[in-house]
Amino acid sequence: MEEVTGAVGGFRAAIQDLLVPELKTLQVEVRNVKETLERHEQILAQLSKDQADRLVALQQEMSTRFIAVDERLSVMMAAIHNLQKDMSMLTLRLDYGEKIHQLELQMARLAKAANLTTT
Repeated sequence: MEEVTGAVGGFRAAIQDLLVPELKTLQVEVRNVKETLERHEQILAQLSKDQADRLVALQQEMSTRFIAVDERLSVMMAAIHNLQKDMSMLTLRLDYGEKIHQLELQMARLAKAANLTTT
């Protein structure tokens, strides 16, 4: 039985001699992969933060631009309103001018009919 125990011990020692260096190499590779993944996670986290910051900046810029456009539209609407008021006044004046002209024509016809001459 000692021979079996000795053979098993020798076999175990041979396997350990073969596997220990491989296991240490795998351990180093796993450690390297872990460090690489951690670096990539940090880079992704920074990129996400940068994108979030840019998004906030873009939202603020768009808000500022929309406010400026809204203010300009308000000014334009006020100008259009004033122009409409002016156009209404001009139309009213033109209507009165046309009425006065028609009255002058009627007066001329009436004067002619009454044989009155106007100088």
